[in-house]
Amino acid sequence: MKKEYRVNVPVNFGEKDTLLISFVEFYKSVAVACETTVANLEQLKKEHKENIQSIEMTKLVGTNQSFNKELEEPAILLIPTIVQANKSVEAQVKQVFEIFGCL
Repeated sequence: MKKEYRVNVPVNFGEKDTLLISFVEFYKSVAVACETTVANLEQLKKEHKENIQSIEMTKLVGTNQSFNKELEEPAILLIPTIVQANKSVEAQVKQVFEIFGCL
C-alpha cells in the first residue's frame, strides 16, 4: 500500500498555531514509519541469513550422503578389523589403569 502524505511547513510566526501541530504530527508519523522499516529490514536480514545457512547445510548434507554411500562398502569390510583393534586397545588401556591404580 502506498500512502502519500504532505504537510505545509510553517513559515510565518503568525501561522504557528494552525500549522505547527500538523507539521509535528507529520514528522512523528515519518519517524514511526522509519522505525518500522528498520525493524522489517533487520528481520529480513536475519531470515536471509538463516535461508543461506539452510541452503549451504543442504548442499553439505547432500554431498556427505553421496560420499557416505561410496564409503559404506569399504566400512562394512573393515568393521571386523576395527572391532578387533578396539578390543586390543581396550585391553591395553585397562592394563595402564590397573598399573596406576585407577580401577
